[in-house]
Amino acid sequence: MNDQELDAAIRRLLLDSVERRMRAIDLNDVPQASPSPRHQAQMRAMLQNPLKCSCTVKKQVTENKR
Repeated sequence: MNDQELDAAIRRLLLDSVERRMRAIDLNDVPQASPSPRHQAQMRAMLQNPLKCSCTVKKQVTENKR
């Protein structure tokens, strides 16, 4: 068995392992993430005036770098 055949066999083995794990996961048991009230307010502000929001974000990023 050369290196390419070995790589292909390992790749198949790993993909099979991942596939089995994914089938075992019940996605209904995964808790749903909910955005914080602050995040919701930021999104509302951005949707109301995207240009103002982008300037504010740029200003905050610049201030945080100092």
